[in-house]
Amino acid sequence: MNVIKRDSRIKPFIPEMISTAVGKAYIEVYGKEDVYFNNRILTKVLDMLDKRGETLLPIENIQDIVINELILVDIKVAVAYSNYRKERTFERDKKGQLDKEIEKIINVTSEETNSNGNLDGSKIQTIRALVANVVGQNYAQRHKIPKKYSNKHKKSIYIHDESYFGLPIFNCCLVDWISMFKDGFVLGTTIISTPNSLDTAVNVLSQVASHISSNTYGGTTFPSLITGLAPYAVKSLNKHRATGKIWLDDSVKVEEYAWSMLTREIKNSMQSLEYEVQTLMTSRAETPFLTIGINNVDLTETEENQKIQKMLTEAILTQRIKGLTGGVTPVFPYRLGA
Repeated sequence: MNVIKRDSRIKPFIPEMISTAVGKAYIEVYGKEDVYFNNRILTKVLDMLDKRGETLLPIENIQDIVINELILVDIKVAVAYSNYRKERTFERDKKGQLDKEIEKIINVTSEETNSNGNLDGSKIQTIRALVANVVGQNYAQRHKIPKKYSNKHKKSIYIHDESYFGLPIFNCCLVDWISMFKDGFVLGTTIISTPNSLDTAVNVLSQVASHISSNTYGGTTFPSLITGLAPYAVKSLNKHRATGKIWLDDSVKVEEYAWSMLTREIKNSMQSLEYEVQTLMTSRAETPFLTIGINNVDLTETEENQKIQKMLTEAILTQRIKGLTGGVTPVFPYRLGA
């Protein structure tokens, strides 16, 4: 006799598969194996199939016969077998769904590709990341999320970050970047020392955003941007002063030159920050989802430092309002927070 599998393939009937499945159900109930019980049920099922005299049967029909015979002998094992059957069906359905989701990603028709504003479905990085997402989601549905919740997903509830359940990574990061920049840190395999200018600090900040966003999921927050960047702007100001003294004898003109150059550097650095963030792509093929905290001017600082903090605030807000080339509004992942 042959059986019709759920995917319509026709395969030879293997009686031992029945006794194996019954055996697992028996162990589930009683915690031990009973070969006699398994063979007893198998014999009854084979007798029933022999009486029917059919040479081709759907696998579901054979499983129905198994359950009916189990009910007559041991209702507990019958329930366990039924649950096992449902579990296997769930596993198969999910695996089939996984194939469909991957095909949608490849064909750029998946919901995730079309609804996520910071994903470009035509890029290989995006395809690779999305395939990893649906595989992680499928794994979580089958092994990590209780079925009673998984079955309600996108119906009465929504399971956030489903793709990352069970993976050894964390979501969202409040970065202590001020201490990192002050004390030095390791980025990738490179030791990064304290920046000596504003433009260097901003460039390093962009790289930190990329690395952290690539090694976590969710948002990344850089708090206290204004007071945090001010010390590096002071370093830049002093550099400009030193340069001015080489060419200018008048101290007033030196100050004018230094502040003029700092104003330009602040403007360029804030523009660079905007463009760097918007053109970055993480290992998940996403633009980093950043929140940058613009804190109040620190009134306990020197008058010079307070002036620089105001300049930084005005420059980043002006650039944000101006947008990208041609006034294009930046994509959503970059947010400003007070």
